[in-house]
Amino acid sequence: MNRFLALTAFAALLLSVVTSCKKQIEEPVETIHFQLPQNLNLVYGETYKINLPENLKNLDALSLSLDFSQTPNLAIGSASRLHDKLIAGITVDAEKNQIIINTTLLYPSGAPSISGLRIPDNYNITVIAKSSDDAQIGKESLNFKIAPGKIAIKGLEKKDELPYSYMLYSDKGASFELDALATPTAGTNWYMPTASGNENMVKIEGSRILISNSAGDPAQK
Repeated sequence: MNRFLALTAFAALLLSVVTSCKKQIEEPVETIHFQLPQNLNLVYGETYKINLPENLKNLDALSLSLDFSQTPNLAIGSASRLHDKLIAGITVDAEKNQIIINTTLLYPSGAPSISGLRIPDNYNITVIAKSSDDAQIGKESLNFKIAPGKIAIKGLEKKDELPYSYMLYSDKGASFELDALATPTAGTNWYMPTASGNENMVKIEGSRILISNSAGDPAQK
């Protein structure tokens, strides 16, 4: 009789464990929706903060990560690649529940370089949420463009959007100072493409544009 009762108790316990496991397996996993803005247009030199939904703060053991595989991992110089820049420039602040984009650490979209490298027209990032058991419970894309930072030329008059100045052929030349405004300049150089044969007519030295007295109409009319 005691053996029968023991077997019955063991069977009941086993059934309870199986039922409990079944409930855990069948219990639906909550899906995370980030509600990220799309097709953002950012400006180089500025920092942008994207607020994530408030309910994410209440989820235990939630981890957020960023995947950059949808953006080409171009070689930037000899010791760095574009994904290295993305890792530094785009971060998740779990405490403030934000995604932070520091465009200063990235590059303007489509920017060419002297070496012929061209930055992609769009940055495509994937935000991923995982639970404590490493199960993916959320995934959403974030794409944006970075426009070049704005600069100005000091001492020019401005009508509409085109700055201009006057210069006489009798002048020995002209010089104008460049103003980076809010665009960061650390580790950068001023550059201006010029047509072949005209390199000495208009050029940049330091942070100034120099215009030769030989610029303009050769007949001086």
